[in-house]
Amino acid sequence: AELSVESGKHMSKKAKKEQRQTFREFMSTIVDDESPNEVVAFRGGQMTLNNWREIIQLNFIRHCLQSGFQVQLMTNATLQAIFGSDGRILNS
Repeated sequence: AELSVESGKHMSKKAKKEQRQTFREFMSTIVDDESPNEVVAFRGGQMTLNNWREIIQLNFIRHCLQSGFQVQLMTNATLQAIFGSDGRILNS
């Protein structure tokens, strides 16, 4: 919702760049029927997200947990189930 009402007039260059990138990703999904692909690297491994649902969930959880995201991903069974990760592999 924020993207649709933000004006480029009062945004930093970094914010404008991120907004343009997000719109390009949306456009490629809609026009070219391309699935998004995001690789999340963290201590102990990486996780690949292949659809908007997973990416949006990840961004929301990151926002809520902030610096505690990695610890929760490695120890929280619910988050591991949501993202299909294996806690034993993450903790090794």
